[in-house]
Amino acid sequence: MMKYYLFLFVLNLTLFSFVNAQAGDIPIDKIIGKWCFKYIEVSTDKEPENRNYEFRKDGACLYQNSSFSDNMKNCKWNIKDNKLRLKPEFISDLEVLSLTDREMVLKFLGKLHFLRGSCE
Repeated sequence: MMKYYLFLFVLNLTLFSFVNAQAGDIPIDKIIGKWCFKYIEVSTDKEPENRNYEFRKDGACLYQNSSFSDNMKNCKWNIKDNKLRLKPEFISDLEVLSLTDREMVLKFLGKLHFLRGSCE
């Protein structure tokens, strides 16, 4: 009987590790919500963006195409191999360089800096 419980424990531990490995190291719950894409940093230059994004738990998202318009467009997002896929907004996956409760930095032709909440 003890061997049976040990087997179940090892099986559960293995399955838990497999699921977490598939999900990657990025805590998806930290991405869900509203973000302000403040600026893109290329070399030492910072170009302001000030565009709103909203990531939803179901994989849907909204993004502001331009800081000059309040119009939000639909998009889809997911995480795979520690990269954020955001379609159709970006043609390539975005590497997650850092992610905290307040800030997210992604890499795509430079560093894209996001702050938690809507743009002011």
